[in-house]
Amino acid sequence: MTTRFFLLILFSVFNPYLHAGDLRGDTIDIHSITVTLDLTDTSAKILQGKAMLGIKSKMNSVKEINLDLLRLYVDSVKINAQNAAFNYNDSLLHLSFPVALNKGDSCTLEIFYHG
Repeated sequence: MTTRFFLLILFSVFNPYLHAGDLRGDTIDIHSITVTLDLTDTSAKILQGKAMLGIKSKMNSVKEINLDLLRLYVDSVKINAQNAAFNYNDSLLHLSFPVALNKGDSCTLEIFYHG
C-alpha cells in the first residue's frame, strides 16, 4: 500500500509535461525528481513532503513555470537553495526564476508541502 500511495503522489502531484502558451510546454526538461514523504502522522491523516526537481532549460529567456500540485498546502519553495516567491491556487504552483534561464541552464527546485 505504501508503494502504491507513493507512486500516486509521484505521478499526480507533479506533472512534468509543461507547454509554452500556459508555461506548461516544452520549455524545460525535468531530469530528476526526488520525493520525500513523512507519513508518520497517520492518525491525523496528514503527510508532509518535499519534492526536489532538477530541471534544465530547453530555450532562452525562461522566466517562470507552472507545476501541477493538487489540493495540498505549499509551505515554501527554494530555487537553487534560495527561498523563492511563489503563487499557488490549490491546483497550480507558479514559480518565477530570480534570473531567466537560457538554453542549457539548469537549476534545482525544492517544494515543501503538507496536507
